[in-house]
Amino acid sequence: MKNRIIAFITAGIMALSLAACGGSAEENVKEEENQSTSEESTEEKSSNDKITVGMSFNALMNDVFVKTDEYTKQFGEESTPQVEFIVTSADNDVSKQISDVKDLISKNVDVMCICPEDVAATDTMIKDCQDAGIPVMIQNRPYNPEGQYKPDTFVGVDAEDQGYASVKSVFDQMIEAGETQMNLVICSGSTSDQNSVDRVNGVKRAVEEYADKGAKIVTDLDTDWDPDWLEANLPSTMRANPDANCIYIASDFLLPAAKAALQSTNQWIKNGEEGHIWFAATDVYQEGLDAIGEGYVDADSLMDIVTMSQTIVDQCIALANGEDVEEINIKGPVYTRENYQDEELTELLWG
Repeated sequence: MKNRIIAFITAGIMALSLAACGGSAEENVKEEENQSTSEESTEEKSSNDKITVGMSFNALMNDVFVKTDEYTKQFGEESTPQVEFIVTSADNDVSKQISDVKDLISKNVDVMCICPEDVAATDTMIKDCQDAGIPVMIQNRPYNPEGQYKPDTFVGVDAEDQGYASVKSVFDQMIEAGETQMNLVICSGSTSDQNSVDRVNGVKRAVEEYADKGAKIVTDLDTDWDPDWLEANLPSTMRANPDANCIYIASDFLLPAAKAALQSTNQWIKNGEEGHIWFAATDVYQEGLDAIGEGYVDADSLMDIVTMSQTIVDQCIALANGEDVEEINIKGPVYTRENYQDEELTELLWG
């Protein structure tokens, strides 16, 4: 009898407890299930929210920038959450790019991504973004390392390694072929383009490393990324320096002009034939790849746009989520006649 009384009292207490909690055990379970469903719905919605990125290009003047635009949009559509890019092009006008960035800020983008026309102008654009509370990425072309304002991240290629690796490969090939002198003509891009400056610094590092094996710089032609200027001036440089036996161009963007110039001096000659000018290049445009296969270009270092574009998308998502991200400099492989048809290297091509 005593045990029955205790059991009755215990049951009563449990009933009162359930009532105090707002309902029966069945109702509480149902409430927990609803809460769980609501949390899952919130998480799903968050993962499907679209991130908007303001993409300010200095220009869409050649394949590097055009393909970066295409790949970032493609990878952004394929990502979770999706990343939508609002793209502007400054047409190589610094003032216009500063204005473009201000306009993108007014559109309340989640992240700003800038490929700068002039490294000296990055300070102004970074400050404008950060004053508006927008995280900012500099991509492809570096920011001002001496500037007061730093971006939240940088994604680009290791430009110095590009110049170094391409010229080093040519020097090694020349030595193997029995050359005792490597008299190099450099065809650089622009002094306002930090990528071009870094590439030439890499070339100079290779020349210094091979100086005791006969490497030296004959001259450095500053083309200011003007193919017509290069085509007009390279022939006189080659005639004035008959001992010049190798050339470096800062991008395959200049290759058609260099080809025309060497054709005019009868020096566009295949490797293995008498009078061949050893040729190092950068970026691996389709023209560069074709010239490797034909025997005119001896080494070309890749501008790995595919990897760079995917990294841009990944880091934009991280920045939009308030995460800290590291700067990334991507090293691309060097293509030569020995490896340019390699399957793994072919997958990296974007031309």
